[in-house]
Amino acid sequence: LPILKERAWLAAHPSDSNRLLAYGDRSVYFVTFNWAAAKDAPHTADVTTATQPPADRDAGLAFCQFKSARWIPGEEDLAVVGVTGGVFVIRAAAGQQPSCIRGLMTSPHTEIRFIAALRTGQLVCGGSDAYLSFFDANAMRYARPPLQLRSPGGTEALEFCAAETFGSSDGSHVLVAGTACGGIVRVTVDSGLNAGKVQVIQRSPSGQAEVRALCVNPYQSNLLAVGGTTGQISFYNLEACSVIDSPPYCCSAGVTAMSWHSSGQLLVAGLESGYLEGVLTPNLQKPQLQVSVLATQKLASGETNEVTELCFSPVTGQWLAAGSKDGRIHVFKVQQDAKAAYQLTRQCTLQGNASAVLHVQISTDEKWLASNARDGTILCWEIETGKTDSANFPRELWFGENNFRLVMSWAMIGIWNKDSYKNSTAVIAESDDAGELVAVGDEDGLVKLHRFPLPVPEAESKDYFGHCSRVACLAWAKGGRVITIGA
Repeated sequence: LPILKERAWLAAHPSDSNRLLAYGDRSVYFVTFNWAAAKDAPHTADVTTATQPPADRDAGLAFCQFKSARWIPGEEDLAVVGVTGGVFVIRAAAGQQPSCIRGLMTSPHTEIRFIAALRTGQLVCGGSDAYLSFFDANAMRYARPPLQLRSPGGTEALEFCAAETFGSSDGSHVLVAGTACGGIVRVTVDSGLNAGKVQVIQRSPSGQAEVRALCVNPYQSNLLAVGGTTGQISFYNLEACSVIDSPPYCCSAGVTAMSWHSSGQLLVAGLESGYLEGVLTPNLQKPQLQVSVLATQKLASGETNEVTELCFSPVTGQWLAAGSKDGRIHVFKVQQDAKAAYQLTRQCTLQGNASAVLHVQISTDEKWLASNARDGTILCWEIETGKTDSANFPRELWFGENNFRLVMSWAMIGIWNKDSYKNSTAVIAESDDAGELVAVGDEDGLVKLHRFPLPVPEAESKDYFGHCSRVACLAWAKGGRVITIGA
């Protein structure tokens, strides 16, 4: 039945087989089927869309990009859906327009990827961090502050993708959850919801270190650096298609972004902890820490404010821009002292993004900085003064010597050519050195080549298949080669 106009996930009603809840990036749908139709008669379905909550009851949450949902146990007409930052409670009585009653915030930056029921009737939710939130949907309040979990020995990254609850004989609550690193963990929470214990059941051999960043050396075109959640940076020879025989460099926290200085000597990594670590790589026999700077402060919730994007200015490398989870962009001046040691001096902090920074770009004259954020905004500033300007992106200042990466701009309109691309993180892209082609990696695992720039909607592409999950990282290398890594 072609009833929804977007990709959706489903939650069955616990007692009525004719009712279904569907959710996607744009809406929450309540579907009632007519399964009792005669054998030769067509089946029908009635679809209603939930209305947004009143402005004074939305808890500051965006009613879109839904990550999880379930019907509330013991309630025929109440459902709860998870979004980034919290949950919404929706009333969907038969024959009436579904309406969102109110929102409940957990943490502004947490994606609620699962909602499970406890035998007490309460619900537990969690997702992109190591916290569990417990709430009473009927009373529409949280049972206690979020419970922080710790992996035994720090061996498993506690970023949950899905979970289900089980009972136990001693009155505790047991969750079995899948993690973003491909592992399975058992979480036991005491009956008072005061403490939780994590036991790793299974680790994925291929998922223990999720790759979060890669970059190609600007001078040694066959040299590739790859960093991941373990904090380890490894170096690869692209010509030989092999790991370089040198010890990897180990950062103090998980690597979330990387960029190479235009000299090809300094590699800077942005970390989950909010720090920047500059690694000197004159030869790869022993990469050495050159500089360490705290780029971001913790969020108001106490969570770490990870570095989400890094970019050196393309010609002289005099500027380093670090985008963060809270939307701020920290600009550092890059200098060398009398001993040729690199130093990073904070120049300014650029504000205006309302959500995490996805991409940062510095113009070829090194005077302007532009960014894309998770909420879809496009902003441009003058670096020296911090003043904002229109994001027109004239070709002579942004293309050619620059590998252009701002996917939300006029130059990239044509890559958004599928109905399933409904959020700002659906694709990543980068133009080649000549500014003639752009490579695109999407959430379905496709790698596509387009002509660049492409201001025409639904531009044609040449598609390449190979990844079985979303494309997490992408970079151009010399000789027209594209390097991609799947999540």
